[in-house]
Amino acid sequence: MKIGIKVPCLVIINPKKFTMLRWTIIFIIIAVIAAIFGFGGVAEGAASIAKVIFFIFVVLFLISLIFGRKGF
Repeated sequence: MKIGIKVPCLVIINPKKFTMLRWTIIFIIIAVIAAIFGFGGVAEGAASIAKVIFFIFVVLFLISLIFGRKGF
């Protein structure tokens, strides 16, 4: 006998859909490692790329929340 409450899952997370966020995290890691080793130009470039990709991801995420699929 199973005890518990069944809750329908409304959000299914697909790791393939988080490509932009994954690239943002990669560039942030590159920027931190470059900053630790003292490569200022590389760290600055990677950090700026990470910021741009992150903000694009946030805008697309908000657009998908607003105009996304309404029915399940």
